[in-house]
Amino acid sequence: MTLRETLNYDVENGNLILGLGFSSKLSNKVGELSAYAGICGSYYDGVHQWMTHNIDSWDECANEKYTGYTVFAEDAEVYRLVIENRIMDLEVKDWKHAKNLFTKYLRTV
Repeated sequence: MTLRETLNYDVENGNLILGLGFSSKLSNKVGELSAYAGICGSYYDGVHQWMTHNIDSWDECANEKYTGYTVFAEDAEVYRLVIENRIMDLEVKDWKHAKNLFTKYLRTV
């Protein structure tokens, strides 16, 4: 399974991976993630709560080189993130491998 397939078809882990990637790049701009992790009892539960409280929605688009995410935050800000398609098309061993690739190569624009 590729990173792209994991994000799109593994509902539970795909959403967690997106949340981890978005929070790693935006938590200092949108809302501090560590507070959520402390209140919720675990880092992963904190990520889900952070997404619920700080991210309104997101759109995904792609061209021949990049897959992009337009993230609409609760504070009415819009953020743009991209990841190269060559990374999205890599085979992953499990959801943790997918998480590591996504958070490492996701970039703000």
